[in-house]
Amino acid sequence: MSEKFAKTKPSFLEGGLPCSSLSAECQRDNNARERPPQNRLHIWWARRAPTICRAAILSSLLPHDLDLDDSVLPSMVEEPSKKDIPNLPRKFEPYAEFFVRLLREVRSTPLTHAHREFLRAMGITGDADAAYRRIAYALENTVDGHSSQMPAEWGYRHPPAFRVSPSEILIDSLLDRIRQLCCVRDGDPVVLLDSMAGGGSIPLEGVRYGVKVFANDLNPVAALVLKATIHYPAWFGRQLTPQIAAYSQELARSVHERMRDFFYHQSDVEWWPECRSAATAKFSAKSIKKREPAGEERIQATLWCKTIPCPKCGLTIPLSTNWFISKPKGKPDEEIAAFPEIPTRGNECSFRIVSRPEWDKCLWPKPDFTRWHPNGDIPPNGKTPRCDGYTYKDGNAYCPRCGKDIPGDEVKAYARSRSDEGGLAAQMYGVCSQVPVKLTYRDGDVKVRSLWRFRVPISADLQAVRSAERELTRLRAKWTASDLIPTEEIPEGEKTREPRNMGMFHWRDFFSPRQLLSDGVVLEEIIKLQERMRKELPAEQGEAVSVYLTMMLSKIINYNSASSSWHDSRRQIRGMMMGHDLRYHAGFTEMEANRETIAWAATQVVSAYDALAGLIHGEDVCLEGGEDDDISTGENEVEPDSGEDAEEDESMNGEPLIDDGMPRLRPEVIVPTVTCDDAAALSEPGPGTVHLICVDPPYYNNVQYSELSNFFYVWLKRALRDFDGLSPLFREPLAESNREAVANPARWKREEEEEQARWQDRYEKALQRLRGQGAKLKQAKAAAEEAAGTKPQTAAQRADRFYEDKMSAVFRRARQLLHPAGRMVVMFNHKQTAAWSSLGMALTRAGFEVRSSVPIHTEAESSLNIRGLDAARSTVLLMCVPREEREQPEGNWSTVQKRVNHVARAAAQRFQGQGLSGTDLYLSALGPALGEVGKNWPVTTLAGREVDLEDALEEAYKAVGAWRLEQILASLTERAKADELLRDFTAESVDRNTQTLWLWLDTFQGEVAGTDDVRRLAKSLNVEPDAFKRLGLLKVEKDTFVLQSPTSLDLRRLARQLRGEETGRGRA
Repeated sequence: MSEKFAKTKPSFLEGGLPCSSLSAECQRDNNARERPPQNRLHIWWARRAPTICRAAILSSLLPHDLDLDDSVLPSMVEEPSKKDIPNLPRKFEPYAEFFVRLLREVRSTPLTHAHREFLRAMGITGDADAAYRRIAYALENTVDGHSSQMPAEWGYRHPPAFRVSPSEILIDSLLDRIRQLCCVRDGDPVVLLDSMAGGGSIPLEGVRYGVKVFANDLNPVAALVLKATIHYPAWFGRQLTPQIAAYSQELARSVHERMRDFFYHQSDVEWWPECRSAATAKFSAKSIKKREPAGEERIQATLWCKTIPCPKCGLTIPLSTNWFISKPKGKPDEEIAAFPEIPTRGNECSFRIVSRPEWDKCLWPKPDFTRWHPNGDIPPNGKTPRCDGYTYKDGNAYCPRCGKDIPGDEVKAYARSRSDEGGLAAQMYGVCSQVPVKLTYRDGDVKVRSLWRFRVPISADLQAVRSAERELTRLRAKWTASDLIPTEEIPEGEKTREPRNMGMFHWRDFFSPRQLLSDGVVLEEIIKLQERMRKELPAEQGEAVSVYLTMMLSKIINYNSASSSWHDSRRQIRGMMMGHDLRYHAGFTEMEANRETIAWAATQVVSAYDALAGLIHGEDVCLEGGEDDDISTGENEVEPDSGEDAEEDESMNGEPLIDDGMPRLRPEVIVPTVTCDDAAALSEPGPGTVHLICVDPPYYNNVQYSELSNFFYVWLKRALRDFDGLSPLFREPLAESNREAVANPARWKREEEEEQARWQDRYEKALQRLRGQGAKLKQAKAAAEEAAGTKPQTAAQRADRFYEDKMSAVFRRARQLLHPAGRMVVMFNHKQTAAWSSLGMALTRAGFEVRSSVPIHTEAESSLNIRGLDAARSTVLLMCVPREEREQPEGNWSTVQKRVNHVARAAAQRFQGQGLSGTDLYLSALGPALGEVGKNWPVTTLAGREVDLEDALEEAYKAVGAWRLEQILASLTERAKADELLRDFTAESVDRNTQTLWLWLDTFQGEVAGTDDVRRLAKSLNVEPDAFKRLGLLKVEKDTFVLQSPTSLDLRRLARQLRGEETGRGRA
């Protein structure tokens, strides 16, 4: 362990970053059309944007006075200017004045020389912030009453930064300056460690910039993803791409041979009579001479729903929250749904495909039936349906025949009674396919285009399902003996509660019989191919190719499970891992496993590997491709009135640079080391050798990694456990959870219950004894509580403490591994004070102080995990250095409190100038607050009580709130031109209720806010949220508060309440 740490000149991160430019570039990392390839390789949760990872690494290792030779930096791309206006595309020519105004209003971003050089070194070769502002300006302004549009080249002109690989001379120049700052000898590698590397975003950028990377994660699935993301691509480069592609084709052929009898595809003779008119309407260009069928349908998905018998009338109720099949955005007349036909006799429902004009004729025999709509016609942002439609909502089932409401507890109880069958039964109700249409043009040209078709299942479809079920029965004994079916039990946990409640107690229960058959066939065929690879390939290459084939299996099980769903507006399958949970869907989607499954998965994995290898070795790549959330199913269809299709991008997969006939392996790339160990007890790298530890740690209780990853682990284990280099990852039945650095109350529930039971027993005995001695009840209860001892901690409290202790151990080990001139950067993206307090306490206890804190806007507005909430959209970079161990008196809280207030206001002021607002503005102050406390630790009050970090964080929050109130008042008085009149009027003079409303709208920028944030805001103003609830100003919805609109309030009654007057019922 290095006891003495060297002082170095400040890093670039400490000197300040160009936050607005970095934030604007990070938004490009979320572009669905050009997703970073690591995001398409395999699911991992809460990945950071490549841009912020690159920024964190370079800014913490480079000096604040960075000065690079212009010749080593990539060239800048020219920004839009007045000379581009005459060259506008024809459709934009009438709006030339708008573009003149745009250039006048959106100026270039003011940057220092050092900031410009830093951004170019990162690969940002344009004015990202100005491009972002141009796009925002166009969206916010209208032309002729419509939202403005711009040519793409008027937005971001430069390529995404993560696509730009640094040149060899730039890498050498940067490493030279890093060695000078970090006291590294010439020729020695700069060492980067990410001890909680997850999906590998940080290590990948380190490898690309020529540093020696150690990437570790306790989770075996993450460790495997790291190998696939950085280790194999760095080792083999693009030389491995043909091998992966060839074996994936073999896999596709063998799976097709085994699965072709278990899916029915209608021939063109069957589908053409129904589709002829639709083909004529869609491909209507006058240049088309003839339209005719070109083969059998290609099934994209089959739609299923769970069922439950009605306890009142016996109907087998098909369960779904909505019956939409196709819901094109902005085209309500083209909406298509599946209508459940409810029999008056018998108990089995059938289905009919209905277009919007037919919905009024869809009738149910339900007693109070009014009209039918696929989802009950729920209004936007509403919850109450206007009519009938769904049969399952919020866990409750609804009978469409007798009107019986089946409470959620009864639905769960029935599902659990069928646990031997994996829960509720299922019924197929729709087939989504594309049919090929041959177009003959008048000039003799011939093209084949696709047409969407939606139909109900016919007897041949159901017969294919029954055949698959018989085949699974035939294979089950063999597969069980070979341990190919995931029979492991789903453990009780925070995120596994929902499937277990619905009778799904084993991981195999996530799949319908035909899904389990197809997924099992893919696994078995991969294992067969491994035997061939051992004979045909070197051992290391065989291992690598097997990993990528298994990545294809992971994609398939994610999109082909009983929790996969149908995206009706995109006409795509959604994977079950859409969020941070194991969600249950009453309606689910099945992939066609005969043809489409392997072909799609192979395309995704092969292109992702090829792009990763190209990025690492500095080759040109094109990253256009589907995002990992959705399967691409031909959405780039022709326009209805054209019959033509867009030109294909011939460079879709990129072309590898060739060196002597082979893809080039970059000499400066150091193959990274990947480990699967506890971050608190790493055995490598050695102590005192790491120049930068850069981590994006688990965020408190945000993601329960082991619980979610077990869904993949049980399949990956079966595919890869026989490889010597991989078997250590798969020794356990399930992924490691006991040492995982997360706050998971479910893990402590049993311990809490046992201790609570013992405490309760002691309490009851003491109470009984005291009452027998004649003590009064109130005094007896108090004495009994004292006799029983301290109340046991709750599961949540235990989880919090474990997380803090674990992170402290991780950071203590990090401190031991640091080089004398080393430093650590921690990324954090959580808005709960408790999470920040735990992180800050862990850093402080481990001997670190926060030297710098920089927030970068990284989260996409459309993310499922933040959508509709006042969620933090910024990731905060905390620059930490080992705290100098010196004898000093304990810090005095009154003094430190003033310093916290000062640094918090300064941080908010600084980062507001960089474009931050709302919740993110408060986050920007938390890092400096932690740093101020850390420098003076331990901090005590005059009474000798050690100050809790939450006190410092609350003080920072309060300081930012007070500063914003001053700004709001100044803005209002300036707008009202009342500066002179209100010269002596201060923000503190405003009544607390008005202050609260001002800060609510300023902080949350809408009507919805998290309860944690509201209570913290209220505490800083000495007001009580419950008082606002009583006045009707707030409504509680789960973990959020909703600010009520003025139109929903009786303002006269409210005024009387605020004056303290008595108010009766009804309106005043």
